[in-house]
Amino acid sequence: MYESSACARTALPCKRLSWLPSRRLIRRAVVSLSLLILIAAGVGAGAYSHLQDNVRVLDVENKMGSKRPVKYVREARNILVVGSDTRKGANSKYGHTLEGMQSDTLMIIHIAANREWAAIVSIPRDSYVSIPACDRGDGTHSAPLRFKINAAYAIGGSRGDVGGAVACTMRTIEANTGLRMDHFAVVDFQGFKSMVNSLGGIKICLEEEINDTNARVHLDAGCQTVEDEKALGYVRARYSIGNGSDTERIVRQQEFMKALADQVEQKLTSPRALYGFLDAVTDSLTLDKELADVTLLHDIVVSLRTIPRRRISFVTVPNYPRELDVPTDKANVVWRYPQAQTLFSSLIADREVNFEGLKLAK
Repeated sequence: MYESSACARTALPCKRLSWLPSRRLIRRAVVSLSLLILIAAGVGAGAYSHLQDNVRVLDVENKMGSKRPVKYVREARNILVVGSDTRKGANSKYGHTLEGMQSDTLMIIHIAANREWAAIVSIPRDSYVSIPACDRGDGTHSAPLRFKINAAYAIGGSRGDVGGAVACTMRTIEANTGLRMDHFAVVDFQGFKSMVNSLGGIKICLEEEINDTNARVHLDAGCQTVEDEKALGYVRARYSIGNGSDTERIVRQQEFMKALADQVEQKLTSPRALYGFLDAVTDSLTLDKELADVTLLHDIVVSLRTIPRRRISFVTVPNYPRELDVPTDKANVVWRYPQAQTLFSSLIADREVNFEGLKLAK
């Protein structure tokens, strides 16, 4: 994915936007706003400190290497969200113990520099891609290979190091998309439930019942509000619904996220509700060092709140079954080009694209 001239590859101007306010100025404004909101909520600086203490932090810079994509638009942000499928501790009840670490869900959240639009890009976990050599955490590196993308998390985390798992996943995403990841957030099963519960649950409507033993969930047909185990089971369910594919599950997850966004918009109009949500979020995530500053996290939450709903787009990387190329492979998908490259190049340039057209492209 890398060439000697990144500008030639993406046809982008090699300059940064000069009219944007400095990062220091933005951060000062966000800090002031965050403190005012918390004080207005009656919880003050002590609660602010509590939110900061909630956050688990990982620094993976020393594992990322030097061969990374160029960042063209300074204030645009790309956040890699990893849903961890590790079955340890409180998560062990969700199934058998897996070899190493697993990434169940992969998404890229792109927030435009002007904060007027955003894109949430789902990456099928069964995407067959190139995985670069990764630091195993014991002084050795894995060999480059082509395999399904969620294996990167297991390779980097083969010694139980979450930082290594995240770094290998980020390097794989960057190598295959050309997008530089600014931040990452790792969410496990328990963390997801906490966020949904803090909003009082999410309303869904089902045309038929769901009875999925693997996801440990039973839901009746019709409209209902789900939280806790039912919410988690709904987004994890796969084999008992539709054709059992990961891409079909992604569609359900995207619809759930849209409903969650609606709930956030409705619930976070009061300072107390905002604090409750931030408390659940900060206690549920493992973040990079920069994003772990709650002032920046608050900035992102507020940015997503102020973007018009019609300009928050959900899209899955265009793909097709690998079986069409390799008849014996009935499990994986490959990315469809040039549609996938159109998507990635547009996000690199911080240019809004017709995501609906990408989803329908053949």
